[in-house]
Amino acid sequence: MKIPDSLTLPDYTVLITRPEGQGDNLCQLIESAGGKVVSFPVIRTAITDNVEECLNQFKSLTDFSHFIFVSRNSVIYIQKLVVDIFDQLRNENIYAVGAGTAEELKKCGINRVFYSEGSSGSEALLEHAGLQQPAVQGSNILIVRGNGGRELLKETLEKRDASIHYAEVYKRLKLEVQPDAISYIWHEVQPQVIVVTSGEGLDNLVEMTAEQDIKRLLDTRLVVISSRLLPQAQNLGFANNPVVAGEQSDLGLLKAIMQSVNEKEIGH
Repeated sequence: MKIPDSLTLPDYTVLITRPEGQGDNLCQLIESAGGKVVSFPVIRTAITDNVEECLNQFKSLTDFSHFIFVSRNSVIYIQKLVVDIFDQLRNENIYAVGAGTAEELKKCGINRVFYSEGSSGSEALLEHAGLQQPAVQGSNILIVRGNGGRELLKETLEKRDASIHYAEVYKRLKLEVQPDAISYIWHEVQPQVIVVTSGEGLDNLVEMTAEQDIKRLLDTRLVVISSRLLPQAQNLGFANNPVVAGEQSDLGLLKAIMQSVNEKEIGH
């Protein structure tokens, strides 16, 4: 992807906290813009413990009229459970929460993906015409996600008289790291920007950081993928208002990083 000339990050170091292997494209974008990247996963994902339960959902795909994927991981892990799943879903009504998830679906051959362009999150997706009451009333909808998570999609669609089912295809786990490793981040690397894409990841980063280094963490500019992380960041004590990505995609995160850098320069 060609980086717009306006997106440059000379001499800025960005800490990426995504699970291993899932931030590679974002790292490349940052480096193409002249920035430096440190990848420090604070969470890992793994296939669900409830494999049989998930497989039962996929045995009756014809029962569902709409399929909603809430994250890139939901796309990645469903293929680990059912190898030919996207051959079966090619002509179905497929929805994605965010542009990044839509991109992942398109890589799998799903060319018709419904999502909210220019905005992100469950709230934006729920505005789509295909998910309004006349379209979903009396229908069965399968939401593919990780274990737990928000209930907004389910609760709202049930109010629109749809029947909601979950396929929780993956789980999130806290990574164990050596204290020296996280101390090195704050004392030697000293990133100017931190990118966080989940609430659990944000909590984990704070828990991993030693008490004497907490101020260094909380004083660092924070970029988040969704506005729903703002109250959490505030409660944790981050000194600056986090910048929210305009869309849930790697380019959206890059633009938010650039915005955070500009705000810092203006602040000086």
